Amino acid sequence: MNQKILLALAYWEGDREQAERLADFISELEPRHSSEADFLLVCRFDSGHTPGVVQRLGRKFNVFSYKSPLRMTGWPAGCNATWEGSIQWAWSMTEARKVPAYKAILTFEADCVPTSKDWIQRLHKEWDELQGGRWDAEKNVFAPVRIAGAMVSGEGVEQHVNGNCLLSGEEKFLRWIVQKANIPATLGWDYFLRHQFEKFGWANVPGMRSLYNSHGYTEEKWQEIQDKKIFFIHGAKDATLINLARKHLLGRV
Repeated sequence: MNQKILLALAYWEGDREQAERLADFISELEPRHSSEADFLLVCRFDSGHTPGVVQRLGRKFNVFSYKSPLRMTGWPAGCNATWEGSIQWAWSMTEARKVPAYKAILTFEADCVPTSKDWIQRLHKEWDELQGGRWDAEKNVFAPVRIAGAMVSGEGVEQHVNGNCLLSGEEKFLRWIVQKANIPATLGWDYFLRHQFEKFGWANVPGMRSLYNSHGYTEEKWQEIQDKKIFFIHGAKDATLINLARKHLLGRV
């Protein structure tokens, strides 16, 4: 198994600019060509990839690009389609032995922001510590975790791991998602699959937070993020967080 993590960024034309800004930021964070992660850009069937962004990413990562063939639009169907495209690519490439099976896959979207320079190393650390760390009562053993990220719940919403998360790159697990998950067009995949994922083994990662529809990040909020040792945030709907991250982590906006 490949000891790298695959960073799989999915987007559609409506958030393509934001996704490309995020991809550029991630590449700038890396001091050299990464030995810890590869990068996959996945766009919806009616969008595309900007050559300049792919080229800039290629200076820091092994880069792959893929256009999801699933012709669904809107929320959540369109979002499900780009995510499923990411998993289809990972499974088919692994099965064909065109890439080794990745240790884990981070599926994420344009409204995410890394908030630490060592965020990829921290993804590795969190994932590695979770393997063999879940008690399986039926088998009476410690079992690996196959999905990890920000555990969320709320009024009228059952507990689940937000979809901007780490998933196992194990071929059998990816095959199950592609062939057996049967995700409907009416529910987000992360919520629909919550019960199956719990059985497979899931875990909360305290350093990953889902702050849906958040905006107006300030210096005070940035300091709070650092004090809580948060390294990855999902849900930033304006540029304030990524601008703060560029300022504090790169010294420029």
